[in-house]
Order: sequence, then structure tokens, then C-alpha cells
Amino acid sequence: MSTQDPTTHVHISEREPDGTFEDCTWDAGLEFYRDAFDPRKPATHAEAQLLRRASGEPATGGSNLTDLRRGIKARYGATIPAAINARNILIALHPGDCAIVQGSMSAFGPLHPLSKWDRSFDGGHTVYLARTPDGKLLWCDPEALTTADVPVLVSSADVQKYVSAFAGEAIVAPALQWPATPKEEAVEPITQYLPGYTANIKPSSNVRTAPHIAATKLRTTTVKEPVLLIGTVKGDVDPGNGKDVWYMWWSPTSKLYEFTALDNIVDLKAPATGVVDDGYTKATQDAAVAAQAQADAIILADQVTKATTDEKERIALVMAEASAEAIRES
Repeated sequence: MSTQDPTTHVHISEREPDGTFEDCTWDAGLEFYRDAFDPRKPATHAEAQLLRRASGEPATGGSNLTDLRRGIKARYGATIPAAINARNILIALHPGDCAIVQGSMSAFGPLHPLSKWDRSFDGGHTVYLARTPDGKLLWCDPEALTTADVPVLVSSADVQKYVSAFAGEAIVAPALQWPATPKEEAVEPITQYLPGYTANIKPSSNVRTAPHIAATKLRTTTVKEPVLLIGTVKGDVDPGNGKDVWYMWWSPTSKLYEFTALDNIVDLKAPATGVVDDGYTKATQDAAVAAQAQADAIILADQVTKATTDEKERIALVMAEASAEAIRES
């Protein structure tokens, strides 16, 4: 399956220095605005916070799409389309469109791949969604790390579950442009999560793009191949053992989730310690937040030199809040 990101799309993480999340509407909304209206706007969390401030919203707490429209009007002088009922998103989102969509993560549960960035979160949320020119759905979660490989491909069933679990809204507009280079992605429901588990794939085993016998075969192993597992998923029944269990892992080489049947995995080992860095431990989050903060500081400094007096005051307040937060965390 091929997916395509709009050429303007840059993921913006909402992660705060203390590991919390509070700006999903603003970060996903900035992604949407850049892709549909003006890619020249800074693709940073700092810019999303300035957008929030321009709306008149407090620095913390929930925000809605009316707040987002007001902030975009105040900061950019632009009027974006009116919101629609989020439950109609699959009808309203045409090929080539992108959107900002409210829903609830309670639709998925902690073991679902779309919950990987915060497995305990089951509340109302806002994400970026797009439909590629060939009709596939792309999902970008603002909770994901700045360096995460997002957007990911999602099913219409997952999107419908997400919007049906919350009485939310969505805003849709055509994306400005799309690239020619495809990217591969797969998302499967996890039945057993195995963070940090290692194993080997036996020689002469088929590795596929999905847990199905008819799925594209990536390769047949010739020697044992080591893998860092994500977990198991339900797939086609293996005629050899009558079981529908397949193993799943992420391949940095193919840039895909890869799968093989149960009997093809040997030497299964649990992690040596209780701390596993699978992309969302505190250490990884802190490193990503520090890198984002450094990049945002450069953007803010550049904005100060070009800003009006009012904008300088808003930026100074954001920087003061960030400094105060850093002192509290130290």
C-alpha cells in the first residue's frame, strides 16, 4: 500500500518539557493550516503556542475549533472554513483534502498502534487527517515525538470509531500539493504487546507486509535474522499449526511494519531490564523535547527581530513561561 504526504507537511509535536500534552488542537491545527493555506508559517510548537495566545485562550486547558479559527484570524488575518460534524469526516474528506479532526482515543484502547504515544490516554483529542489523491487515509497524531515517522496509514473503520466516540467537529480544505514519492506504512491491531522483546526469524521464513498469506512478500530469510518485536497480531490461520498468531516489528531498513507467522520466530527473550526505550519512554521524550526547544528558540529569536510591538510582547510572554517551567522542572 502506498501513501503520500503533502509536500508541505511537517509533523509538530505537542509534547511539553514535563512529558505532558496540552496543545493538540493548536499543533494539529498549525499542520493543517500550513498544508492547506500557507506553508511559510513556522512548523514549530512555539508557533502553535503563539497561535493559541492570539486566540485569547489560556496557556493550558482544552481548546476547540472555534478557538482555532479565532486564533488563525487574529494571528494570520485568514478565515478558514467553518467546522462540520466530525462524524461526517469520511464523506467530507475528498482525495487531495486534509483536515483537523476531533474524536476520542477511547475508541482504540492501550494496545492499539494508534495509542502508542500515550497508552493511558482515552480522552477527547484532535489529530491531523488527510486523504491521498489515490484515496488512502493519513493520520498524524500531535502526541507523537518530533522525530516520529508520521503520518501513518489508517483505515476508515478506525477513523469512524475515533469520531463516533466523541461529539466533536472537523475542518476540511484541499491540500496545496502532493509529492510523487510513495511511502509505505501499515497499522495492525496488537493482541499482545511485547515491548523490548527480542527474537530471531528462522531461516527459510517468509516476511510479509501484513499478517496475511496473500500479503506482499518482502523476502525469504536465508539465515537467522534478529528482530526487536512490537507484539503479536491476529492474521491468517497457519495451515501447519492451525493458529492465527503472527509476530510484528518495525524495520528501519524497509521503513515498514513487518510480519511473520508464529512458528517462524525462535529464541524469544524478554528485556534484560524493566526500562525499554521503544520510542516513548521519558528519556526519549526528554531528548526530543530538548531538541524541539532548541529549534523553537531559534524560531522565536528570528520572530522577535521581525515582529511588531504587540507580537514581541506575546513572544516575550511565551519565552517567560517556558523559562519558568524549566525552573520548576529543575
